[in-house]
Amino acid sequence: MDDCAAEALRRVVAALKEPDDEGRRPFRLIAGEPALLPLVLGGDDLTVVCDGSIALPFAERYLTEFARLAREDDRVGGLLRQAERQGLGACAGVAIVKRHYPFHSAVGLAEELTKEAKAVKNALGQDHCALSFHVLYESAVAELSRLREETTLPDGTRLTAQPYVVGDVIADPHGWAGHRHWNDLLRRVAALTRTDEDGRRVLSGAQAHDLRGGLFHGRGVADARYRLLADRVGRHADGLAGESGSLFWEVEGQGLTGLLDAMNATGFLLPRTERAEQEQPV
Repeated sequence: MDDCAAEALRRVVAALKEPDDEGRRPFRLIAGEPALLPLVLGGDDLTVVCDGSIALPFAERYLTEFARLAREDDRVGGLLRQAERQGLGACAGVAIVKRHYPFHSAVGLAEELTKEAKAVKNALGQDHCALSFHVLYESAVAELSRLREETTLPDGTRLTAQPYVVGDVIADPHGWAGHRHWNDLLRRVAALTRTDEDGRRVLSGAQAHDLRGGLFHGRGVADARYRLLADRVGRHADGLAGESGSLFWEVEGQGLTGLLDAMNATGFLLPRTERAEQEQPV
């Protein structure tokens, strides 16, 4: 597992340095390397401190690469198959904080987020991967329980859909992973950041703010605001809601929505070309 973790790290760091199809660097490099520093690497444990723009893409790629390497390695996946056990997945927590936020508190929040992500193990099996993240704008030390409570409505509806499943979903009889796969998050971010022929955002900041505020007033208000927005911008709003036309869905009787997650992740999951333009060193 040490070998799989180290090799996964090497491959992901190498991928972060690769130019996109247009020859531009999607991520800022320092002396030719991504702004990422590994602090702990052993077994299946990995802790890194990095630039916020790298955090989510790095975590998703690392989980995918580690699970693949572990599955293909006879010393890990081979032994599990001999024991008729499932493969080995991994989970991650990503805490995006201000530069001067207490480091030990950031690590603590990341650990709490990792524990939250491990819900995927009980729901889908030990061979699945997932990650949870939080973008912390405040300076005070924050506990995940309080952060999640602040985004839970009185009726129990959660305004976050985390954790997000990374990689293939082999079996999901209860629909636990529905609407909260990593690709679902990317789809919502793409809808929020879609641009017109002149390169301007189709959804203005004011419209996004109005949608965000509606979430805290409950499903009825939020969905009504979404329908008004969809009437104005048409297909450009596609991707924010599910097949039912609602921003919400239910899992085991609890309402969830992924819109707030996408809004929080937008600044850290920009389209590759837009990120390249913003982060190229001067």
